[in-house]
Amino acid sequence: MSRGPRRVVGALGALALAALLLPVASSTVAATPAPAGPAGPVSAGSTVVDVADTSGPHPEDPRAPASAVGAAAEGGVGTLTVNSSDPRDVPNTGLRTVITQWPYLVLPDDSAFQVSVEEVIGPAEAVFGIFENSTLTPVPFFAVFGNGTFAPITDRIWVSDRLEAGEAYDFRLELANGTNWTLSVNGEPFGGAGTAYSSYDFGASEATWAVSEAFAERAIYPGSPVAPGLLTVPLALGLDEDGAWYVPSPGIAVYDGTAGSQWGVSGSAQNGSLALGEVETGTSVADAANGTVLWSGSPTPAHLVLAVAPTPVRGNGAASVDVVLTDASGAALAGVPVVFNDSLGAAFAPSVATTAANGAASVEFLAPNVSAPETDSVTASVGVPGYAATNRTSVPLVPGTRLTVRLLLDPSGHLVDGSATLRVEVNSSDDAPAVDVAVTVSASGPVVVTADNLSTNLAGAAVTTLSATGPGEAVVVVRALGNGSWGEESLEVRTERPTVGAGEVAAVLAASVVLAAAAGVVSAARHRRGRRPGRTDRPARPPSGLP
Repeated sequence: MSRGPRRVVGALGALALAALLLPVASSTVAATPAPAGPAGPVSAGSTVVDVADTSGPHPEDPRAPASAVGAAAEGGVGTLTVNSSDPRDVPNTGLRTVITQWPYLVLPDDSAFQVSVEEVIGPAEAVFGIFENSTLTPVPFFAVFGNGTFAPITDRIWVSDRLEAGEAYDFRLELANGTNWTLSVNGEPFGGAGTAYSSYDFGASEATWAVSEAFAERAIYPGSPVAPGLLTVPLALGLDEDGAWYVPSPGIAVYDGTAGSQWGVSGSAQNGSLALGEVETGTSVADAANGTVLWSGSPTPAHLVLAVAPTPVRGNGAASVDVVLTDASGAALAGVPVVFNDSLGAAFAPSVATTAANGAASVEFLAPNVSAPETDSVTASVGVPGYAATNRTSVPLVPGTRLTVRLLLDPSGHLVDGSATLRVEVNSSDDAPAVDVAVTVSASGPVVVTADNLSTNLAGAAVTTLSATGPGEAVVVVRALGNGSWGEESLEVRTERPTVGAGEVAAVLAASVVLAAAAGVVSAARHRRGRRPGRTDRPARPPSGLP
C-alpha cells in the first residue's frame, strides 16, 4: 500500500495486537531468550541478536496504527509522533536523534516501550532508537520495514550495550557509500566494531520522500500506558544537509492511540528552557492536541564556560576539563550533551558528557606526548544542533618525566621450551619506586606472555611469565605508563632446543635498554551504555615525538 503525500498516522491499514506480539522472521543472529529483570538480557555469543528469539513484543514501525488494537479492556497501543513540514527535509543523507535513557521500567507481560526516529529511504523504512519490553532492559535497536507494507525486513537489538539512566545516547544513520547507510551510537558502529550489523543497503543514496521522517514513541500495554513519567530527548529529530546537521522546523505533535491512555509532550514553545528540537514527554507532561507546534525558529542561544585544571599538563598526563552550560538568562541547562576535542590529538574520557541539573559536566583530558613545551587548544561545544554554544581555551603542555625500567628473568638462561618469570621494576627520576604505574608486556617470535597488562605494586614492581613455544628469536618489549611519565625497555631472547643432557639447556639472553622517555597515559574509561558515549577502557597509546 502506498502512502499519500502527507503523513497521516493511523491511516495505513490495520494490524491486530496479536500479530504485533508474534516473532518476526529471523534475519540476523539467533540467541536464547533473555531473562527478565533489571539485570538485563544475556547475549548468546553475539553482540547483536535478532529479536525473533526474545519473548514479548518486538520493535515496531511506529506508524502501525494504534486503532487496530483489540478491546480497550484487553490493552492498547499508543503512538506519539513529531513531524515537520520544513522544505529542507529532502533530499537528505542523514537522520539523527539524541535520547536520554529513562529509568528501568518494570513492564507486565506482553508490554513494550520504544523511543525512535524513522524515515523512508528508497523502498524501505528505517526505524532506530531505544527499546524495552518485559524481558529486555532498554537497549539500542535498528529495524527496517517495507515502505507502506510494514513487513519486517530486519530487526537488530544490541543486547550487550547496557544503557545508563540519565545519560544521553546519540544515534546517527548516515550514508556511508553507494547506497549503504551506517548506524552509529555515540560514534561507535551499532553492534560494536567489526560487525556488519550497523550497515544496511537501502537501495538509495538519498532520502527523498518529503515529510517522511519523524520522531516517535510507541507503547504496547495490556492495562495502562507504560510510558515513563518523564523522558528528556535533547534532539528529537535532526537531518543532514550538505554535511551539516540541522533541526527541521516547525515540529508538530500527533498522538494516535487507545482513548484515555495518552501521555504528553512539550517543546520549546511550551517550555522556554528547552532548545529547538528538544522535547520532554511522559505521563507527567500535559497532553498536546494533535497539530500542536512544539518548536519553531532558530537554535537556542546558550553560554558555555570552559576551564582546564591543573595546568600546565605533562605530556601523556591528565587534567580535568569542566564546563557549565546556561541559557541566555543564566539558568542552568541540564541533560545536554557537550562534545570535546583539541588541536594536538589529545583524548577525552569520555569524549561526550551530559550536563547535570546545575548545567555542569566534566571529562578527563589525556594530553598528547610532547618533547618540548607546546600549547594545545581545547574546544567544547554543544553536541546537538538545537543549541548555539561553543568555547575554547589554551592549555600549556610540558614534556613528561622519565621512568627507569629494569627487567629481571628468573631462572636466567632457561627459557628453552619452558618458561621463566619476568620481573619488571619501575623507578621514577629520583630512583623511588613508581607505584600504580600501568605496565604492558608484548612479545614477538616463539615467546608467549601470560599476563600482558600489569600495574606496579608499592615496591614499583610487576611480575608476569614468559613461555617459549619453540626455538627461534624473540623480542619482549615492556612499557611503563604513568601520569605524565613513560619508560620502555626491551629484552632480546633466543631460544634453543636442548643440545646436552636432558636436565640442561642452552639459551642466550641479551637485554638492552631501548628507550626511557617522558610521556604517559592514564587509562581512560568509556560508557556506556553501558556504553555511553566512550565508556570502554581506552588502551594506552605509544608516545610520539619523544625527545
